[in-house]
Amino acid sequence: MKIHVISRRIVQMLLLLSVLIVGSMTPAISMIVPNWQTVVHADDNGTSGTCYWDITNGVLTIQPTNGESGTLGVITTTSEWDTVANRTTITSVEIKPGVIANTNSSNMFYGLENCTEINGLKNLNTSSVTNMSYMFASCNALQSLDLDDFKTNSVTTMVYMFYLSRGLEQLDLSSFDTSRVTLMSYMFYNCRGLKQLNLSSFNTSIVTSMYQMFNNCDQLQELDLSNFDMSQVGSTLETYMFHNCTSMWKLTLGNKFSLTTWMALSNPVEDTLFDSFYEVNSTKWRLVGSGDAHHPQGAELTAAEIITQHNGQGTTDTYVWQGTRIPDGQTNVDYTIDPSYTITIPEGITISNSNGKGSGDVELGAYPKLPYNERLITIRVTSVAWKLTNDHDTTGVAYLFGTNEGDNDLSTGTPFTFEANGEKATPTVQTVYATLPSGSEFKYAETYTDTVNYTISTGEPVA
Repeated sequence: MKIHVISRRIVQMLLLLSVLIVGSMTPAISMIVPNWQTVVHADDNGTSGTCYWDITNGVLTIQPTNGESGTLGVITTTSEWDTVANRTTITSVEIKPGVIANTNSSNMFYGLENCTEINGLKNLNTSSVTNMSYMFASCNALQSLDLDDFKTNSVTTMVYMFYLSRGLEQLDLSSFDTSRVTLMSYMFYNCRGLKQLNLSSFNTSIVTSMYQMFNNCDQLQELDLSNFDMSQVGSTLETYMFHNCTSMWKLTLGNKFSLTTWMALSNPVEDTLFDSFYEVNSTKWRLVGSGDAHHPQGAELTAAEIITQHNGQGTTDTYVWQGTRIPDGQTNVDYTIDPSYTITIPEGITISNSNGKGSGDVELGAYPKLPYNERLITIRVTSVAWKLTNDHDTTGVAYLFGTNEGDNDLSTGTPFTFEANGEKATPTVQTVYATLPSGSEFKYAETYTDTVNYTISTGEPVA
């Protein structure tokens, strides 16, 4: 009896045929992966150019179909993974090594509104891309993008590139080569999460349109456009460039930057808080001149006057809001310190109820996490209910809290003073005293905690 050996190729074809037959009767749930080796179950899948993609459990994976590299096809808003149904399904993206971006990479990740991360962007070869329009537009859930390995030396258009991606907080474009880019309209429109934006590498010498480029970036605090060349941008093609940039308190313009009224640069609004510790005290901007950003020495200017003065005059200037630092000697800034301070009762310290009071020398680890490198001057406790708790005394031990033995000066609102660097890794120690009222006692010599709220006053930044 002869035994017929069925070749691997025939088996592969039979597997493929079975998938096609099943797929004609039920919704597609699986597909043979590249090299026809295994079957992968997916919510949706397909090929794009010479790359394979699938969506499994919300993860979009993109990889070459065969061999070590593959080139993606053109992604439209109705094809590949970029369909209305898939946009809400995809929660993350994984790009495998060897993926080459199409010269037209417009819409590549457009509208992935629930996608929180795009991994493997360093594996995406963008060296031949000319069109990056809408590439990351409407990616609302993305908070950061690592584009350090992006090659943009061939790109000619970046319009709408990050359009409506309002969740973006971290976006480092310092490696971008924009020397061939002609269009930047709406590039960062409505990127409302951005507070900082590094555009130091941008070459805009042939850019013709920056229409609404930063419009509605209402959290953006500073822009350094000292290297921007506006010589090819038409006066109406820069319309609303700074519209609704209501937090932008510092703006640096280079010697080839021409402002027009169309840009919608706003005047400061009095009493607006900026740079965390400063409050606007004028409706005019001020030229920094020989001073610094917080102590400008130049002329006071309205937005309209800045436009007139800085019109490609061959100078690089920085303009800032004028403000008063808070607190200004008397005003306190309220902070609730997190994490709660820990009061440690060391082993061997005797806390008695002598004379109706108990006291012990304890240490307060004070390390308020200030947003900048400030020097802490005074702390005033605003908590009123004093209860130390631990695993054994969960109901809490009543106590008084002060800087002098037997006192409860913090409890009554008297501040104590010491210095602490806001960026310091280890806590500054302030010796304080826990004083027990008559009839109260610490039952265990160990760590007790309490939530303590403080009002603090800060001095000038630490050098």
